[in-house]
Amino acid sequence: TRAADSPRLGRPDAARTHLHRARGAARTLADDRYGEGVRAAIRRLEIRLDEDGAPEGRWPPERRS
Repeated sequence: TRAADSPRLGRPDAARTHLHRARGAARTLADDRYGEGVRAAIRRLEIRLDEDGAPEGRWPPERRS
């Protein structure tokens, strides 16, 4: 994904922008295996960006009911 590739390319600001968009899109996903997988990937990227000094903090995913 663009968000995951951006830090490796030395573009952490672009990664944060894509991560923000992914968070919004993930709110519409169902609470199933696919949705959980996407939310897990978002959390992993968030951790990677935090290790690089990201200012955003943690993201509590909102789930669709």
